[in-house]
Amino acid sequence: MRWLATHSWKIAVIVMVVSASAAVTLAIHAGPRLVYQDERHYAALSKHLVQLHRFTLDGVKPTASRPPGYIWFLAVPQMFGASNTALRIFNVTALVVSQLFLFLLARRISSAATAAIAVLLSLGYPVLFYSATVLFPQTLGAALMLCGLWLLFDSPLTISRAVAAGGAWAALILTIPTFLIPVAALSIWLFWQRRDFRRLAVPFVAPVVILLGAWSVRNYMAFRSPVFIATNGGVNLLLGNSENVTPDTGSSANISRYTTIGHQLLEPQQNRYYTESAKMWVRNHPAQAARLYGAKLLHYFSFANRTEANDRSTPLSDEGQSWREIIMMLSYGPLLSLFLARLALSMKIPPSQEEICLIGLYLVNALFAAVFFTRIRFRLPMDWLMLVIDAGTIASIVSRLSSPDRLVTRNKKRLKRLAEAESAALRSARTRLSAIHILGQQ
Repeated sequence: MRWLATHSWKIAVIVMVVSASAAVTLAIHAGPRLVYQDERHYAALSKHLVQLHRFTLDGVKPTASRPPGYIWFLAVPQMFGASNTALRIFNVTALVVSQLFLFLLARRISSAATAAIAVLLSLGYPVLFYSATVLFPQTLGAALMLCGLWLLFDSPLTISRAVAAGGAWAALILTIPTFLIPVAALSIWLFWQRRDFRRLAVPFVAPVVILLGAWSVRNYMAFRSPVFIATNGGVNLLLGNSENVTPDTGSSANISRYTTIGHQLLEPQQNRYYTESAKMWVRNHPAQAARLYGAKLLHYFSFANRTEANDRSTPLSDEGQSWREIIMMLSYGPLLSLFLARLALSMKIPPSQEEICLIGLYLVNALFAAVFFTRIRFRLPMDWLMLVIDAGTIASIVSRLSSPDRLVTRNKKRLKRLAEAESAALRSARTRLSAIHILGQQ
């Protein structure tokens, strides 16, 4: 552990260089073809934002079908005429930034050795590399979340850090709106636990209110109807709560009964229609909805999902389902086991307040995600928090096994065993000498 602590920064830099090299190689290999519909939408929205200076999917009508955060992020390389491959490579920067803040966060709440273990664990979780080369917002979301936590866990908290943390969390909500609930839970926990946060709650909340309010005003001006962040919340709720849904159907669930009507409506009305349809189904089928929720909650921790890829040559195609399950089982399985072990050892090794916060965020996100539908990539930002918890678990176990008191106890037991063995040997020798003496007398 001392060696890890001494060379923690070197380890972090090496891991980030190796990760960037591997992810860039994967991005170049993936090429310009965008397999997923979400990828195509994000690329089109960012391109139109740069060229037309409007938030539109088809180049004509305004839209709020996707949250704006990730589109603003992709607009940066789009200003230089980036290709789809270049967009993938640009997305890899979010992976490296995530590893940097993973290291800084683990170092702040635990130790340098724990930080080194955390970044090494990220190197052994290959799905992070794949998701960094696909145009999905989860990797950027992880970077923003880790940055926001690192800023908030500074003690004592300063005004500048509180404002910066609020900006990071606001950007995260505008990138992945479902993080609104974990952010609210985090704010309540910090307000309850820390006096310095209570003093600076207003500077923290101000950027969140300003940025989310500004985007809501844009949506109202575009549709003359109130829209909070995006209009895809209703369809996501319906994909997780309707008659043809199973725990693993995800976005492939058959909701054609509702889309026939929904496609004739404007985005805000369509969002409300889907939301009300999902709520009505839950009210009319409470027992089935409760069982489905429990199954989706278990599915949150699954090793593999169905995918919407129509390219059977990709690693995520149905043809490669067994390989995906094996890879995820060998990578996510040990991480989840360590996380559960940390919960089991909480009485013997009490967690710090920061660890309790990270564990709570992970579990709160699981409970909230199951309200909609669960899949691996939606969980990935939170898996970075699991890396921090698991690294702390490994560091605690190793420290206890190598602690001076344990070494003294181990040496005492070893000396006792040697003494007992020596006594047994002496008794045996005395017995043999006595027998020889008797035979000599005879």
